[in-house]
Amino acid sequence: MGRSESGIRIIFTLLYVLLNSWCLTGQSDLGGFENYTRSEGLSHSTIQTVLQDSKGYIWVGSSDGLMRADGIYFDSFSKKNSYSSLLSDNTIKCIIEDENEYAFWIGTSVGGINRFDITRRDSVHFYIYPDADNPSSMVSINAIGQVSAHKFLVGTNTQGLYYFYPKTSRFEKIEEVFDTSIPFPTSIIRIEKSKNFIWVTSSNGLLQFSQKGEYITTYYFTGKSFTQDAKGNSLVVTSIKELDNDHIAFTSENALYVYNWQNNKLEKVYKAESKDVLFNCFTYDNKGGYWIGTEENGVFYYNESKKSVVNHTRNSNGNSIISNFVNDMVMCQDNSILWIATQNGLSKYDYYLSKFKQYDIENLTNNQVSSIFTLYKDSQSGYWVRGGRGTYYKANSDSLFKRAEWIQDRVVFQVKEDTESNLWFTSQKGVVVYSLKNKMSKVISFEHPDCDPSKLNFVTALDIDSDGILWLMSEAGIIRCNINTEQYKVFPLDKEESGFLHRFTDITISEKDGVLWISSRSGDLMYFNISSSVYGYVDVKKLLGVLNKPCIIMDLALEGDDKVWIATYGSGLLIYDKKSGSISTELSYGFMESYVYAIVDDGAGSFWLSTNQGICRVTLEDRSVKFYDQTDGTYCSEFNELAYCKASDGNILFGGINGFIEFNPEKIYKNQYQPAVFISSYVEDNLSALYAEELLDDVRYDTDSIITVKGDSEVKFYPSVLNYSTSFDNRIKWKLEGFDKDWKEGYAHESMTYNNLKKGTFTLKLKGTNNDGVECANVATLTIKVKAKFIDTTFFQILLVLVIVGAIVLLIRIRALWHKTQNSLLVAKVNEKTEALTNANVELEESKNKILNQKTELEIHRNYLEEIVDLRTADLEKAKVKAEESDQLKTSFLANLSHEIRTPMNAIIGFSNLLISDEFETSQQRHFLKLINQSSESLLALINDIIDISRIETGNIKLVKQKTNIPQLVKEIKEELIFEEKSKDVRFMQFYELNTGDMDFCTDRYRLKQIISNLLRNAFKYTSEGYVKLTVKSATVEGLKEIGFNLNGKKDTNFTPIVFIVEDTGIGIEEKDLKIIFEPFQKAQNIDKLYDGMGLGLSIVRNLVDLFGGEVLVESESQKGTKFYFFINKTLHSC
Repeated sequence: MGRSESGIRIIFTLLYVLLNSWCLTGQSDLGGFENYTRSEGLSHSTIQTVLQDSKGYIWVGSSDGLMRADGIYFDSFSKKNSYSSLLSDNTIKCIIEDENEYAFWIGTSVGGINRFDITRRDSVHFYIYPDADNPSSMVSINAIGQVSAHKFLVGTNTQGLYYFYPKTSRFEKIEEVFDTSIPFPTSIIRIEKSKNFIWVTSSNGLLQFSQKGEYITTYYFTGKSFTQDAKGNSLVVTSIKELDNDHIAFTSENALYVYNWQNNKLEKVYKAESKDVLFNCFTYDNKGGYWIGTEENGVFYYNESKKSVVNHTRNSNGNSIISNFVNDMVMCQDNSILWIATQNGLSKYDYYLSKFKQYDIENLTNNQVSSIFTLYKDSQSGYWVRGGRGTYYKANSDSLFKRAEWIQDRVVFQVKEDTESNLWFTSQKGVVVYSLKNKMSKVISFEHPDCDPSKLNFVTALDIDSDGILWLMSEAGIIRCNINTEQYKVFPLDKEESGFLHRFTDITISEKDGVLWISSRSGDLMYFNISSSVYGYVDVKKLLGVLNKPCIIMDLALEGDDKVWIATYGSGLLIYDKKSGSISTELSYGFMESYVYAIVDDGAGSFWLSTNQGICRVTLEDRSVKFYDQTDGTYCSEFNELAYCKASDGNILFGGINGFIEFNPEKIYKNQYQPAVFISSYVEDNLSALYAEELLDDVRYDTDSIITVKGDSEVKFYPSVLNYSTSFDNRIKWKLEGFDKDWKEGYAHESMTYNNLKKGTFTLKLKGTNNDGVECANVATLTIKVKAKFIDTTFFQILLVLVIVGAIVLLIRIRALWHKTQNSLLVAKVNEKTEALTNANVELEESKNKILNQKTELEIHRNYLEEIVDLRTADLEKAKVKAEESDQLKTSFLANLSHEIRTPMNAIIGFSNLLISDEFETSQQRHFLKLINQSSESLLALINDIIDISRIETGNIKLVKQKTNIPQLVKEIKEELIFEEKSKDVRFMQFYELNTGDMDFCTDRYRLKQIISNLLRNAFKYTSEGYVKLTVKSATVEGLKEIGFNLNGKKDTNFTPIVFIVEDTGIGIEEKDLKIIFEPFQKAQNIDKLYDGMGLGLSIVRNLVDLFGGEVLVESESQKGTKFYFFINKTLHSC
């Protein structure tokens, strides 16, 4: 999900709770770790510090920026590309919340201190610079403590402790403030502001300050006591917490201490057994325990009242801390959540992560059982399970299960215990009875003349009634057995009803009406009337009306006198009404829609069901349902049909793949914490920002009101329910007053989205509940002001009416004017005809006079004819002279061309002949080859100039545009000029005065290079000493006028000139020659006498500049130098 320049928002990856209570070393059977790395939403996994702010958000400082967590999302804030103003740098070492407003002070490892305001989305940066004698040239800000609104204590890793005054950006070293002979430590570890004092831990002692920031004293720790004697070295005090007015707790090396600083009494609370363990941070919970973080040894939990300790280290069983290197910890005292910052990610320990006690059956059976198919807990708290390799038993005092060898040749289906502590096991080979008292077992087999013995003894289900009668269901029929006398009676099924196809899964006694209800894998619901010994059948599939859908009945439960609950594989939970004979699917949804394995009555008005997605509790009175999945600790990836029981102690057990869970329905932990709820951020779909080269939503944070514009845009509001225990189960209700009629509901990870809001003021109200449905302590509100579009405003509507009225008035006036004009035209035509008749007579008279005038004009023409002939003769004489000059120019061109070609050709031929002979040494031959190459280059350049001037005169040159970097282009020209013969006394200089966007633009790179190269070559040719300077700069219209360009109207917004100036200190050009140097084959006279050349270069330059939409000017003074100006229009050259 996109973010603004404040950062990006990444949703947590949903974590499953996989705990093992028998291997668990936590603070309760229900506690466990959840870990977060890049895969789970962190922008970086090296976490240096963690903080819970006054609202309840969790702030995480990493090596690549700052993050804020609300249990669902990580909001990421870091310095990325254009967001350089967000943080000074990303290597965060410490975070504290400002005491006066909702802002944060952040210290980094390169000396940066940032005041970060998430609401305003800005940050103010301050720096501590390294001292001259600092060997690392870096200052790490290890700790920050706020004294007042304008005064702070700042601890560094190498330069000691500072006072910091943000208002003036001033830092003062502590030793420069106090006149004391005691040396202050240079390495500060933590600053802890408590109720009474400010404590500073360091590499050499513990510093005590008053609440006003006044230095009190330094305590030096020897390992056995504290002293204020500065002689000798102190052990490192790594962390500290103030317990009360007199006591502090602190860590040093591998021990945790409590110190009464008033009475100077020291108590060692806990010391690690290994000297290699280093405690570097700690906190304490609300249960009398200390959590201690270490370097490389994970975390220790020390329970002071029980004097017990548990070391949590990283392991592979999925329930451990993410890394053994712990940097920081914070305890959320309100809901028993511990956050741990480590080198490899963020860990969270939730005291009540699981609601169920979990058993890893593979560990408990040494990998003999991986999936449980039968499960029972006896009255002596012993556990019985059947896996694929047999039946196993664990007594209450045992740590592991043992194989029950006496029953290994049988497949156990169900187990029940009678009042005499005897366990009855059904199997495919009769019933096995096991006495918990004497640990003896025996087998009871059955026979009946009308039954196959193998089917009769294939007993799969049993139940015991209130009279102690055992009712068994075999493949051959029902068996009634007296538990005390073991006498039995068989009630056979019809032969066609018996057999494997009717494998029976459960038998349940309805004692009030004397009926046994029996379920089978064939999908039949059977019942047996005890008094009449008659079987009956209910065709479940037919009642459902779905014959092709799986309907394997796994279990039954009775609700009152008239309802039978049916757990099926394929058709979910069904309820059969005995009175109406109908089937209901009212609860066949959610987990109970398809695969339900077992139903257990808790005796308190609820049924508990195991499914392939988890378990659920159905309250019978109101039919309310509560679902529990692996996020709640159901552990098993899937439950099995016979793996359940309700124990005599009231606990319910469900088993399946991986193991089983156990819980007391009346004691299931319910999270009573009332979290705060906020409308934490919002985003409009028409707002976006560039983040790390990716266009993301521009998200705004923590505001009380917003203003948006009516339209088609979508506005998303993100809720935050700050409960961190199973956060994905947090829920919300919201209502936009003035828009919504009713409250809407959803999960806290969903956004509240609105489209097409009308003009007006709305109030968005948000309620929340934690993972167990406990309502939040507050109702969050946000005022939304929707402004109308301009076309919807009253001003625009009035303006529109005025325009329409004005148009109508104008139309009426135009029509009236048209009528008036037509009338005037008619009058004018009448007058015109009258006048025409009057003038006809006048014209006749004038014709007479015209003939006389023509006669006079013929005389005049005769007199001037001779003069005209003389003028035409003079023009012909001038044309003749010009033609002779043109012929002379062409002759000169051919002569020059012959000379220019002959010179390099003579060199090429001459030196080639010399190379043919063997009279010269290798060095001389190389020199000849160099001269041949230079002559060839000169000849090629001459031919290129001739071709270019020809193409220019015929209009065949087209500009080929490409992305061009000006400095790179000049660099290439400079490298080519290296090979030109020029005086060593001439320096070449380059200057750039370009705007940010003018360094790179689209143009014809080759032709621009040709222009600059021609001008620079001329400059070097005619300069023997001094310099040749190239200047490139962005210009304006006014700047071009000052230079002397005639812009010819180039003043619009599409005119972006770039000026190039080539200046030399050469021989210059006479003023009289400045007008001809841009003409083809023309050169200044003084130059022509001293230098070779065709006179084409400047002509090519002028014509190419014209193609670029520019102009070229020249300024020169003889013997002082020459300066050429030209500009091109950047805007005309887009790619």
